Amino acid sequence: MCRRPRRGGRWAAAAARGGRSLAVFAKMADFLPSRSALSGCFPGCLLTSTEAEQQRKSKEIDKCLNREKTYVKRLVKILLLGAGESGKSTFLKQMRIIHGQDWDRTAREEFRATIYSNVIKGVRVLVDAREKLHIPWGNPDNQNNGDKMMAFDTRSTMVAQGMVETQVFLQYLPAIKSLWADNGIQHAYDRRREFQLGESVKYFLDNLDKLGESMKVIKHSEQILKTALISKNTQLVKLYENLESREKCLLNEAFQPDSVLFRPITLHSESDWISSHPEPTQDFEQFYNDPYRSRPTSQKSAIYVQPIGSFGDTKVSTEDYMKWLKDYCEAFYYGLSVKILEPVPVSHTSCAFRVNEYTCNLQIHAGDLLKYLKKKKPEDAFCIVGITMIDLYPRESWNFVFGQASLTEGMGIFSFARYDSDFYSASYKGRLKRVKKLPSADYSVFDGYYTPVISSLLLLRSCKTLTHEIGHIFGLHHCQWLQCVMQGSNHLEESDRRPLDLCPICLRKLQSAIGFHIVERYQALLGWMDEDRSGMDAELRNEATMGLLKPVEAFKECREWVLKCLDVLQK
Repeated sequence: MCRRPRRGGRWAAAAARGGRSLAVFAKMADFLPSRSALSGCFPGCLLTSTEAEQQRKSKEIDKCLNREKTYVKRLVKILLLGAGESGKSTFLKQMRIIHGQDWDRTAREEFRATIYSNVIKGVRVLVDAREKLHIPWGNPDNQNNGDKMMAFDTRSTMVAQGMVETQVFLQYLPAIKSLWADNGIQHAYDRRREFQLGESVKYFLDNLDKLGESMKVIKHSEQILKTALISKNTQLVKLYENLESREKCLLNEAFQPDSVLFRPITLHSESDWISSHPEPTQDFEQFYNDPYRSRPTSQKSAIYVQPIGSFGDTKVSTEDYMKWLKDYCEAFYYGLSVKILEPVPVSHTSCAFRVNEYTCNLQIHAGDLLKYLKKKKPEDAFCIVGITMIDLYPRESWNFVFGQASLTEGMGIFSFARYDSDFYSASYKGRLKRVKKLPSADYSVFDGYYTPVISSLLLLRSCKTLTHEIGHIFGLHHCQWLQCVMQGSNHLEESDRRPLDLCPICLRKLQSAIGFHIVERYQALLGWMDEDRSGMDAELRNEATMGLLKPVEAFKECREWVLKCLDVLQK
């Protein structure tokens, strides 16, 4: 233990004796604490900016690890062992039902793609077994249907994950019906003890009409799609002819009957948007000649995004999430700048709020938020959109609304709250335990209010919604031509079916409004998806594991699609 030297006395005398002062102070240095000792007492004083940032990251990772340890301690793990088709997953589903968590419509719809996959796999097994057991066809014409099923591409990403899209399944449905009615396939099924076949296959094959009922494919003729894309107007035809040949090659995929890039819209039920909200179609000519649509100019060319409330969880900050959305919007609306305004708490908007009587979660008034955005709209703004993780309502008589916009004034407010996978479950953390009338001016209820984890799926849904709604401000109507991000959606399951990008008709509309090169736009979209994939060192890979990098797992199918588009554009 070092003693603190007294003032004056022999130290002062020594310091006063000129020649000997350096030696004396050198001796005093032996009593001073080292840099390591100081940094132990005052950790923030002597750190460089790099060291401070590393320390911050280390603390974040420690917090994540401690939270995971707490979670694991409270977790009960059950190991279910059994052969294939022995009922392991069925047991877990039954447990969920028994304990009061029944499957709602959205949850049931999520199994649709898996059921389609299981049916196709089962039919392929039966066709293969018929041949190996040397069972003759009841109807020799079914050989072609059998060959078609065996030629089914099992290498695609979705099929490898045990899922088949509705549109794909409907293409094979007639062949499946014909095969299941064949005596040869029925005989093979009777000998199923000689090979492995899923127990549920017979149930679904007996109910093929139910699997296909209420689904309708909106298939326009080649000529109608061609006119919607190019127009019959001489001036607009010339504009199309002036496009680069590679761009026309991609856009022409709109009216190719067997295009793998752009497919017809499939309606799954009467509750889908097109069935329940009849609207006139909008082709390119109608969009181009619309006198009321908003057009970006050199003075008004920025898209402003105003975050309202918190967006970050313990792993992802509001700043990270906003940057991901900003960069994606700049790639989607290639050529325009996107600017993120400083996030504001709900209290700054002076909006009305309430507790939803059905879902017991907080909601804020969409109309009041539009008034707030109108006051904040910058001079150089093409549009301003507010986004929030808090649920919205437009008026007291409404249950909720995903968003609301004023297209003539270039404003919109949108909520991503219901894109949380747990929103409709009884365990949703945003539910208030005690539902009571809240004081109109007391915004303290929003302090520490639940913010969902920014998962890859939530980011995908956010990107779709944000670009869809901004597209309306450009004057794009709901698309009814081909599968497109501008399709209307009446519920979450329908919204998830929409692709991430535009069909050729809507793409041409947006290109005419902004003036980008299509290949550069697709390259920007691919760059956004690949941004954190390459060149990661060990520290960054560790951060990715802890959830600090952009979660793009849900964009895998979208990335493959963009690569196919670029292949067409770069030929």
